[in-house]
Amino acid sequence: MHIDVHCHIYPQEYFDLVAKEGPRYGVTVFTDEKGIKRASVKGEMQPPLEPFIETSLRLNTMKEMGLDMNVLSFSSRPGMYWADPALAEEICQAANDAYAKIIQQHPGKFSALAAVPAHDASRAVRELERAA
Repeated sequence: MHIDVHCHIYPQEYFDLVAKEGPRYGVTVFTDEKGIKRASVKGEMQPPLEPFIETSLRLNTMKEMGLDMNVLSFSSRPGMYWADPALAEEICQAANDAYAKIIQQHPGKFSALAAVPAHDASRAVRELERAA
């Protein structure tokens, strides 16, 4: 079995929260002039987000690369470390719930590492236990 253990994906719920809460932290998500979804964190442009959004794209890439499974995880760019601990926990909950849904929809194709707000240990532990 061939497994990619370094696979980031951003669920729509992440973008919804960033669109709603991000601007007060200097974080925006937008579509650039080429139609590519991007993010800016306090003026610093982040890598293009398109490859990390659609589960169908991930499945196609897996097939092309001969992979049997992807282990989903949350990336630190743009991530949630720019947010206060309460919002970061909410972002992690949304991501983990979305990962669980993806895993249920595609049995045997995906697993996930829980996203946790590591800049607040008690919240991180709470989310890790909830996501387990």
